[in-house]
Amino acid sequence: MKPIRVLFVICALLVIQPVSAATWPSDSIVAQDTVRVNYIRFGGVCVAAASTLGASYIHLQNTWWKETQQGFHFDTGADLKYAVNLDKFGHFFGGVIASDIYSRSLKWCHFSERKCLWYGAGFGVFVQMAIEVKDAFAPRWGFSYWDVISGSVGSLYPVGQHYFPFLAATQPKLSYYKRTNRYFDTVNPHARKNAWNDDYINQTYWLSFRLKDYFGEDRMKWWPAFLGIAAGVGVDEEVDGKGAGNIETYLALDYDLPSLFPKERKVWRTIAHFVNYIKLPAPTLRFTPEFKAYGAFM
Repeated sequence: MKPIRVLFVICALLVIQPVSAATWPSDSIVAQDTVRVNYIRFGGVCVAAASTLGASYIHLQNTWWKETQQGFHFDTGADLKYAVNLDKFGHFFGGVIASDIYSRSLKWCHFSERKCLWYGAGFGVFVQMAIEVKDAFAPRWGFSYWDVISGSVGSLYPVGQHYFPFLAATQPKLSYYKRTNRYFDTVNPHARKNAWNDDYINQTYWLSFRLKDYFGEDRMKWWPAFLGIAAGVGVDEEVDGKGAGNIETYLALDYDLPSLFPKERKVWRTIAHFVNYIKLPAPTLRFTPEFKAYGAFM
């Protein structure tokens, strides 16, 4: 029942991505088990992570957590009404990114494949838990089991992608386009003008599928490798933060940006890997609450 604070933290954590990312195989977080861990790099990653987490905490303390604190308490049920639960997709998405960033940072330090995966997942869960514990002392919020579960599942998603091929062919994505100003005018008139992270009315969460990975190159020779299909979910303008509102479901074409670059172009593939978390405009069909076709939607 609160803004997706985790997304701000994750955006801040992007700075721990080393400049040497150009040396990584950008389409994999697999590390060479035979390479010795570079603890100097690891120390730099730890310092950068601690610094950005600390700066994020100070910012969030002065914006979202500045109310008078009270004793530790759990959410009493309003969390499941807030934004028709679209915020749970936000926590999932934040967990995926946190895990991915930290895993890739550990890969740069030459940690083993297994450690990269599981330490990254652990870091994502830690970020989720830290945010919920802080929320538990805020009068307007409370510790939410469902937020922790959603974020933890997202943190473990990259692990699942490594072990299960059907998950490896998927890509979680987020799109935001201000189609309406209702959130700022009606739902929360006191919100900052650029507080997009709590403007669920204009957010859509997606899961993109690379069709060639599912059906095989032989069956899909005619299909461009970069073109996929994405299923999306959002909420309509009836959302009021108290349980009202309808779920919107979508099906759209999508683009797998890393596929546009050969594996030798490691810098560009690494950049494309992170930009690929953003769902770009594409032809889209909306099925609920009523059918509508879009020439380009995001």
